[in-house]
Amino acid sequence: MQTSHRQTLQWSTSAFGEMPSPTPAELAELSTHVKECRRARGRFFSLRSEVKAMNEIIANRFWTTMAAVAVLLLLASLAWAA
Repeated sequence: MQTSHRQTLQWSTSAFGEMPSPTPAELAELSTHVKECRRARGRFFSLRSEVKAMNEIIANRFWTTMAAVAVLLLLASLAWAA
């Protein structure tokens, strides 16, 4: 008969009740990760984010946006004619 010995994992922390402090290796890895994330975002990331946010606002309120555009066009045409 075969018996299997399951080793249970025990939770442990390196802080042992004190404030945790990252090791230099962890800080270096975090720095590398942040640099890669910034590079992946590209130079127009903030512009893309703003356009995406505006698109979500407009898409969620399509008919309200259309009515607002119509009112603005009406006011512009009245101002132009005056």
